[in-house]
Amino acid sequence: MERPPQQSPVELRVGGETYRVKATATEATLLRLADAVDAKLKAYQGARAGTPQALLLAAMSLANDLEEERARRVAAEERAKQMLRTVVARLDALLGDGASLGGAHDLGASLASLEVLHESLGNGVVHESPGAPEVERRAPHGGPQVPLTGREAEHAAPALSSASPSAEAEGLQRGDALAEVRRRRLSELRGETERPGRDDA
Repeated sequence: MERPPQQSPVELRVGGETYRVKATATEATLLRLADAVDAKLKAYQGARAGTPQALLLAAMSLANDLEEERARRVAAEERAKQMLRTVVARLDALLGDGASLGGAHDLGASLASLEVLHESLGNGVVHESPGAPEVERRAPHGGPQVPLTGREAEHAAPALSSASPSAEAEGLQRGDALAEVRRRRLSELRGETERPGRDDA
């Protein structure tokens, strides 16, 4: 095992007294620490510099400063860990229930979109195109149409593609069922965001 390099003694002046100190710390570090101790000693006007009483008070003051700084650091680390546990728990709940990464990336926008869809669900209209069918829900009172994409569009399109009156009626019934599914999903997502985070990160 290699020994640390030996350094020449450093003269430190604390409380009016000069001390020769040998340590592995650099000379600049030792001088800075000596200045901090000397400043603490000068803060106690009732104790004569260099006496055991003054040195004890300075040492206790420095120890108190160190203890407070450690407590602040531990509190800051605990707050950061708690925030991380909360975020991880929410994402884990979303992904564990089959939510998409896009929904987890912007949960607020997803909830807002679900609310708009919930309020605007009405008669279903299908637009045929060479690509995947685009399903829309016409909002009540002539409001704007809201597109449904992805898996919901794939399930809704067959129910709404026929132009016959009977098929249209059946499609409306299935559309009502789809609306109920969307309402339930919105309720589940809201419940997940309010679920308290787990203790394990």
